[in-house]
Amino acid sequence: MGLAGCASPVPIETTSGLQTVSNETAFAMPDPGGPTITSVTQEQLANTVEQRIYLETDAAVPGQNYILVQLFGPRDARFGSQNGVAEGFRTDLKWRSEARSAIPGVKMNLSPFYVQNRYGPFGYAMGRTRGGDLCMYAWQTLSSTNSTRTLFREKGAIRIRMRVCRAGSSEANLLGLMYNFTLNAFYRDRHWNPYGATLPPAVGLGRPGSAIYPTGETGFNNVAPAAPARPRSSAPRRVSRAAVRTETTAPAVMVEPQPIPQPIGPLVPPPPGQQPVRAVPAQQSPRQSLEFVQPVRQVPLAPAPALTAPASGTVVPPPPAGSPPDPSAPSRN
Repeated sequence: MGLAGCASPVPIETTSGLQTVSNETAFAMPDPGGPTITSVTQEQLANTVEQRIYLETDAAVPGQNYILVQLFGPRDARFGSQNGVAEGFRTDLKWRSEARSAIPGVKMNLSPFYVQNRYGPFGYAMGRTRGGDLCMYAWQTLSSTNSTRTLFREKGAIRIRMRVCRAGSSEANLLGLMYNFTLNAFYRDRHWNPYGATLPPAVGLGRPGSAIYPTGETGFNNVAPAAPARPRSSAPRRVSRAAVRTETTAPAVMVEPQPIPQPIGPLVPPPPGQQPVRAVPAQQSPRQSLEFVQPVRQVPLAPAPALTAPASGTVVPPPPAGSPPDPSAPSRN
């Protein structure tokens, strides 16, 4: 009993080595400004350490966005479960099946283009849902040899999977996540090297006779700030002679028509069968509208018959006032 009391306690282990770790210990980090890491789970297996880095999701597709990173290296089976991750080459049929399993219900189309990021070549598939969400499933394996092991030592490898669905995104934006992520995990072993040998510097770098210009993907790279935009100077206006003549011509003057003189005088009796002419007073304003009457047709008057002496006892009425005296009538004087 005394010996049993001095024995060290036995640690408790679970059947699965899956546990949640802090976001700062993620094996891969998205580019600044990219999707936010929501959580990270880590599992230790017989031949690898696996992390699933969950990213924010705004699409209506079932499931979560994530980056899966598996580090193959000098693992000890005592510190993880006996299950391991299978290795080997995969065909396009297997990649398509893996993409459909990661994003169920979405038809994924394999890309026929050769692409590579700063870690090496990779493949991807794209698919769009009925609601318009765009999904990408990408895969990449970093290994200096075809296998993670050699005859004498463990060379190691890194396997990457990325599953992202976004609403209102484009293929260029989703593919940019595979170009801009950063791996920040490794095994502390001098023989572990999944990246291969370091590439030699470019031929002519630092040697005389080889000119190198400050050019990049966007062309010539400027150092000084760009010059401010100058205002556009207006060209001198050329005026034709016809236009000058038109401009120098005096403007037309609108002449108000003179009012028609109004008839002045008493009412003149017309000949038999005609309408009388209405005289308009002289003090009427010239701007008032004139009332025109049908012009009177002049009819020659027949000479008046000579007046005979009235018979005795007959009364002759006097002529109307204002009528001229009859020269043939006898004078009363």
